[in-house]
Amino acid sequence: MRICIMANAGSEHTLRLTRYLVEEKHEVHLVSWKQKLDLPSDVHIHKLPTSKFPLLRELIWLFQTRRLIRYISPDIVDAHYITTNGFLAACSGFHPLVVTIWGSDLLIYPWNNPLWKFVAKYAINKADKIACLFSLELAKDELIKLGADLSKVETYYLGVDTDEFKPIKECEEIRNNLGIDRSCPIVINPRGLAPEYDVETFIRAIPIVLNNIPQANFLILHNNKEDKKIEKLRSKFGLSESVKFIQRVSHSKMPYLLSAADIYVSASLTDGASNALLESMACEKAAIVSDIPANRYWVNDGENGYLFPPGNHIILAEKIVNI
Repeated sequence: MRICIMANAGSEHTLRLTRYLVEEKHEVHLVSWKQKLDLPSDVHIHKLPTSKFPLLRELIWLFQTRRLIRYISPDIVDAHYITTNGFLAACSGFHPLVVTIWGSDLLIYPWNNPLWKFVAKYAINKADKIACLFSLELAKDELIKLGADLSKVETYYLGVDTDEFKPIKECEEIRNNLGIDRSCPIVINPRGLAPEYDVETFIRAIPIVLNNIPQANFLILHNNKEDKKIEKLRSKFGLSESVKFIQRVSHSKMPYLLSAADIYVSASLTDGASNALLESMACEKAAIVSDIPANRYWVNDGENGYLFPPGNHIILAEKIVNI
């Protein structure tokens, strides 16, 4: 089968999806404007052009997407993230079309302004199938508001390979590279610096934790183009040396990084099915996450993890200290 995937070429999830499809002997074409990871050599990559002018860029993408899909002549198009690729693919008029919902593209952006709502609604209603990467229970109300035909919806989970994500004892090199003694506890937040992940609540909790556990260290993962955000956070909060910003590591190294840590934290304000949470649980880390519907689906407070009110750094700090 000739499959056209429209997705972020820099995403680990895209890498795994394309790798699987190639291994299944499909002809895979990837359309993206993002940077690419080490994608399989058999994947045909089609890069959309970039522009400093947003409106011009989107107009170019609309025409370029239509042209590319006609050129590829796929058997099916799978467009990931309804407010970008989903809309572009829908405007191409191609069928059969699958749009894949990740999380914030349904739970956040359509409700920020009427334009985003129109874009999401158009993509949803032009699709022949809607793939939702989290529970329909979490997505149902928003889908109904957008006029979606729920009979078109299929839910999937990205899943975790437990042969890869498991407790690893040989992770001393990680601590050594970070300059953290084995006796010092590590709290890790790997979600990144996007607004929906509310890293500031996590950072506000740090001084309270250090007052109780002075030897604690905190790791915050970020993308390689977020240096300005880091500078602003350091300036705003006067962060100590115990707080370390580190660039995202490859997916294969994440089990080692998680195993080197003691506590996993996510202060996310919204989520679909967080693979970061599931990976931390597979590595048997103590998970402390915001009390939102997506996390309650996986975590029972005090049983297999801990919940705290979104945005409440004081209770978050208490949870970290009392583990």
